[in-house]
Amino acid sequence: MFLSIVSGLQRWAMQIQKILIHKMDHLSPQDYCIMLVFAIAIGYCLLKGQNV
Repeated sequence: MFLSIVSGLQRWAMQIQKILIHKMDHLSPQDYCIMLVFAIAIGYCLLKGQNV
């Protein structure tokens, strides 16, 4: 049962990865930089909120 759950999660993750790769295939380097800045800012806000 545990192996079937893990297998299902792996299949689901692979499908999500395929969708993301297909959607982000046409992005420019500037788009990647903007997404990186947003990811860093959100991560910083989440980590900063834990220290309060």
